[in-house]
Amino acid sequence: MTVSPLIAYIPKVETHLANLQKDATQDAEWQEVELCARNIADALRARDAPAEKDQSLLGQSTLPKSATTLLTIAKNESGTPRSPASAIAIFEILRAAANLCRDNDRNRQIFLDAGFPAVVASILRAYWRVVDAPRAPDAPSPLSIRDLSIIKNGIGSLLNASLRFGKSAVGTPQPVRQNLLLVGAPLTILRLCCGLYAPGAWASCPNDSIDEWAWRRGLSSWSWMALDALKVGDSDDDEDATKGQVFNEDAVVPLSKALAGLVPPFPPEPLLAPNEPSERQSLIASDVEALEQISMIIESLALDSEAARVEWATTRNPESTPTERSLLESLVDFIEKAYPPPYWSSTASPEKRKVWEDKLALSKAAVIKAVIAIAAEDKNLDVLWDAKSEDYPGGWFVQRMVGWIKGVQLGSTDAPDQGRDDLVICATLSLGNLARKAPNALRLVNSPSMDPEADSGLDLILDLVRRSDGVALQSEGTRVLVNVVKGLFAQQNAGLNGTKLSSAPPSAGGSYPIDEAERQQAINKISTLDSTEPLAEMIGRSGRYPILLNEAIVALILLSSKSVGLPSVMQALLTPLPYRITEAGVAVQASAGNTGAKEATTASRSSASCPMDMLAVILRNPTGTFPPELGANACALLASLSKGTPDEVEKMKTSTRGALENLVADPIDADETPTKTSEMLRTAAKRTLEVWGSGRAPGG
Repeated sequence: MTVSPLIAYIPKVETHLANLQKDATQDAEWQEVELCARNIADALRARDAPAEKDQSLLGQSTLPKSATTLLTIAKNESGTPRSPASAIAIFEILRAAANLCRDNDRNRQIFLDAGFPAVVASILRAYWRVVDAPRAPDAPSPLSIRDLSIIKNGIGSLLNASLRFGKSAVGTPQPVRQNLLLVGAPLTILRLCCGLYAPGAWASCPNDSIDEWAWRRGLSSWSWMALDALKVGDSDDDEDATKGQVFNEDAVVPLSKALAGLVPPFPPEPLLAPNEPSERQSLIASDVEALEQISMIIESLALDSEAARVEWATTRNPESTPTERSLLESLVDFIEKAYPPPYWSSTASPEKRKVWEDKLALSKAAVIKAVIAIAAEDKNLDVLWDAKSEDYPGGWFVQRMVGWIKGVQLGSTDAPDQGRDDLVICATLSLGNLARKAPNALRLVNSPSMDPEADSGLDLILDLVRRSDGVALQSEGTRVLVNVVKGLFAQQNAGLNGTKLSSAPPSAGGSYPIDEAERQQAINKISTLDSTEPLAEMIGRSGRYPILLNEAIVALILLSSKSVGLPSVMQALLTPLPYRITEAGVAVQASAGNTGAKEATTASRSSASCPMDMLAVILRNPTGTFPPELGANACALLASLSKGTPDEVEKMKTSTRGALENLVADPIDADETPTKTSEMLRTAAKRTLEVWGSGRAPGG
């Protein structure tokens, strides 16, 4: 039987280890360790039967424990290599370990038991401290190519040690993954990746070499592979709280900083000039890959972590001149200002450039979702709407959002900052989220200084809704109005079905610190057709979206509860729409050349539709898609309108009475137990008919 020549390296490594444990400064010993490890790593690169046999034999020897101990004593007190000789040895040990763990779960467990992943993670953390240390802007990189190669292979060894290990056993934890999560490896890898390969950073580094950025590019690629492997949950049955999301608020700073490389100013041509076009294309492709990963993590972290949302809103942005601006500014700048650098055009074909541009757009969309989520965080409502700001009413964030709404010409593409529906949607949703708190809603309605060319910030948004042809913009702008109404009617809003108040803390006195006269003034201002028409139109066009229907109905209930608002609510609900509402609740656009009074299609009725017709559809619920809570709120709205003019009330009754009576009279099967929700809707319909019969408003 042939004995593998690699077995001879085991006692050699043990001998060198014993000598280094006595004196770790012996460069000659480290050079011998380097030679042994390199030979082992090279031999195991093959994917054939002899290599697999060697892999198993070496894994079951003392080599994994010796390799772990060698890494430990190769470090100095700061955690980085103690000498150039030990650095080269570390590099080769990492290569050998990565090849020993490749596709071999038994070896992975042995290296885990030896403590190898934790030692590698400690080396990576030490390098991060070097990268993060303050230095002058024009100072050379603190890391050599050798350092970069160690970082890359350290990440590669962790990837090979953890990839799919334990994944096949349902309900069984992935042991290496769990170990790496415990020692904070994902955050360390993210920090190194963002710090050493931020998208676009290479183009502004004239003093760096192509070789250095080639190593950084490879490091970035392996980092994202490792992070993808670490953030995958163990199984559907896994109860691990870290499943999926492996980052916390500590990731906010590196993620935010990493976006700056694609924000102008750009050099016309990269200051780092690769000799071959393929090299430049590879760097740009890595930029785009990294940007996709960064933006996805930003989005998921903002959606999943309250602490991260607060961190973005409260931690000062070190790159910002005004000291009151937070790290959120980095996200806002990226959304507004980032665009393809000019050297993209000179590097690749139009087709490839289009692929890159599409991925940049998707990354912006992810960051937009993050900004909206950050603005929706209850703990950020007072922070992002800074009532004490002396520079601008509402503070810098409100200023930027209002500026986006003011400065964008819908549908225009003549300039980089025009035709930006994404900016408008982000701004309207963000302001709408902030307006969930009563004082902010009040300021959005009553603050004339927010925009010298309009009465208030809300006027800007409603004007945007009127000018826009896009359903998305119309809906999102109207949702801001919904939040304003809910904020101003905060206490009354609490009893409506399917609504949720902000949990932001009230003032010390137990209520929001707003002036009641100012609140009434704001309510009067939004109780006009300028406000009720967009809400009614959202009812008319949102048959496929019960959440939007409910939001608009709740807002109209609140407005109609005041005598000042009831007439405009009724008028808006009875105003003909420029499209038809089918029996199933679908808004059908008028055909070309038709001004909208009638629809020459397969619609079931000949007269023009109005939002009131959609309320009837909700009550009939022919497709069964509308929840009972929505129907109950529709009943509440109809009851609240009973004090309208006789003609209007009669039109309302003509449109909806049949549906209400059917709900009250609809029998329940003998063997069917009435559900709470069906009884709720039946009771609401009966209550509405009683109010109509008595001629009084609900609650009177």
